[in-house]
Amino acid sequence: MAAICESVIKSWGNSAGVVVPKKIMEKEDLKVGQKVEILIRPETPKMGDLFGILKGKGLSGQECKDMCRKELWGIE
Repeated sequence: MAAICESVIKSWGNSAGVVVPKKIMEKEDLKVGQKVEILIRPETPKMGDLFGILKGKGLSGQECKDMCRKELWGIE
């Protein structure tokens, strides 16, 4: 299974790490010490910010959707 959650990168000595919330640990039956795969993606921009960037570009609605899809999900 896969779960999506937000976390903040925190400093731990000379390294950095993220915290996995307890409810995600329980839902996915994860255990401390278990290896997991993490997809790193910066915080998703808010739609208002995206459309503000596109304002005045003369793009169609479909072109805007395609740009958002590519930026957010890497889908062309």
